[in-house]
Amino acid sequence: MRLPKNYRGARAPWYGVGMLGRVLGPLSFLFVAATAQAQGGVTVSVCYSEIPTSSCSFTEAPFHQPTLEGPVPSAQSRNPEQFHFGEDYHLFANVPPGNYIVRENGYCNPFGCFLDTAVSVGDSDVFIKVQQIGGQTPTRPPSPSPTPPTPTATSIAPLCLGDGNADRVVTIDELVEAVSNAISGCPTTCCDLSVSRMFAVCQRAETEQACVSAGGTWGNYPYSGAPGCFCPTGQGGCPCAAAEDCVGLCQAPLRADCETVREWACSDVEPRAGCWCVMAGGQPRFFCNDP
Repeated sequence: MRLPKNYRGARAPWYGVGMLGRVLGPLSFLFVAATAQAQGGVTVSVCYSEIPTSSCSFTEAPFHQPTLEGPVPSAQSRNPEQFHFGEDYHLFANVPPGNYIVRENGYCNPFGCFLDTAVSVGDSDVFIKVQQIGGQTPTRPPSPSPTPPTPTATSIAPLCLGDGNADRVVTIDELVEAVSNAISGCPTTCCDLSVSRMFAVCQRAETEQACVSAGGTWGNYPYSGAPGCFCPTGQGGCPCAAAEDCVGLCQAPLRADCETVREWACSDVEPRAGCWCVMAGGQPRFFCNDP
């Protein structure tokens, strides 16, 4: 497996920490947390796993320098309190209520990369494990050939008439809708149906040729650096009220309380990196994505 460029080398054991650190480390965390509570503040404790499916690891924490950004929409950033022993926690003390983002420094270990993680703070202490995605082996797109290749037939199947969602199945509901459109005319919509119907096909594209044939743009994902397909939804800016109204995200600009959003719109391209308020499961939620 090819390691990410920012991999810092072999995993090192807990530098400079012996058995005394292993015993006193958890006690120092409890002491700092108790001190923060005594001051009337709320603590946010952040830990890391060595592999995505494991629990928090004391050997992983020294490799990270997280910051706590927020409360959103504020971009104010702060560092965690310092610890004297090899802890598996980074602790932020006296954190006021609100929505925050635990920012990562782009670090990857041999088992995966760590993502910015959203956290909501209320009136009680919060403990989170930073999200980690499994390792990926980026592959470089082939170098352009000096001679243009001979055009070949596209690998994308042609559109199936009557198939409204490009899943290659024509349902009774789709037939009823087609008959209704034939009688009454197609409804006025802000979306480009020819693009939105190809969105599902575009998202399944695994090669540059298949991506471009489905209307997408081939490039490198902003976080992992792996090549992939950026797919237009054909619904950018269309009003929405639920996740089901969009082939991408039903979203709104990020704010401190997503419950206060009154106007939602469909995203224009997927995937994208950033944080938004989104409609998911019938409820407004705080969502971050970093492909």
